[in-house]
Amino acid sequence: LIDKNGVGFVPISENTGSEYLMFAGTFDGQNYEIQNLYENKKNGGGLFNTIYAATIKNIGITNANMTAGAGITGVASYGCKLYNVYISGNINSENGSLGGIVGSVRGDIKIINCCNLANLEGNTVGGMINFDDVGGVTTIVNCYNLGEISGKQYGSVNGIIGNAYYNTGTRNIINTCSLGIIRKPSGTSHNFYGTSGGATVNLEGCYYLDTIVNENVIANENSIAFSKGDETVIDKLNTYVESHKNDYEVELYRWKLDSNGLPTFDRTT
Repeated sequence: LIDKNGVGFVPISENTGSEYLMFAGTFDGQNYEIQNLYENKKNGGGLFNTIYAATIKNIGITNANMTAGAGITGVASYGCKLYNVYISGNINSENGSLGGIVGSVRGDIKIINCCNLANLEGNTVGGMINFDDVGGVTTIVNCYNLGEISGKQYGSVNGIIGNAYYNTGTRNIINTCSLGIIRKPSGTSHNFYGTSGGATVNLEGCYYLDTIVNENVIANENSIAFSKGDETVIDKLNTYVESHKNDYEVELYRWKLDSNGLPTFDRTT
């Protein structure tokens, strides 16, 4: 949009508080990109504001300029799936909660072959998910965050899941990379996830760039460090892809090193 004095893009399926009015279908972007998306909202936001038992797939947003709670969807409830989705640009949250792909999760969700390349700034922030609540089943497979994650004054600021809350439910992050710089004014952050309320998160084959961990960023248990330019991490990621290529509803992307020596998707194979 040209006029950047107003709210900009109005998200699909505004948050009315009713699950019956959330987007509940399948949105297939057919591998197109939405370029230069401008959005200026104090609450909610995203390409979609709310989705319920929906599938969002095969869509990219590039060079976004957003004040919103998430890049793709602000709230995902009960049985949502996001496949082959990516976003780049800059996203800021005025109300403090922000996820690169999804804002708040309520119930089961699958995020597969997704990447956040956008720089994120908020209080509670995660590269994939901001706030994971209600004790459902969260499955993040074959994803990565490369965007810079910056915290404000308070909240949980972490590489993939900002804050997993509630002591029931299952949360699995599998064959996924945390690559972006993580900054927080005070306290500590983690390379993959933060928890509260007794929540647990399981990591399987998850790799992080060794330079993102420092005195303020702690490595989560079972995460694996690697150095820029290390081809062995690509071999390990692709071994999982080959071994599990028939285990999911979508074909897992293979990996390669980009020009900076970091893991990225190889969409040519």
